[in-house]
Amino acid sequence: MGRVKTESMRVALDSLGCKLNQAETELLAKQFTEAGYKLV
Repeated sequence: MGRVKTESMRVALDSLGCKLNQAETELLAKQFTEAGYKLV
């Protein structure tokens, strides 16, 4: 049998610039979280 993956998927986001960039980063963070990623 194959190995069971126990480490979670992780993603880091950084927002630079205007408020639109910050809003888009927040949306991406929400989408990654809903997809099972852990924000680091």
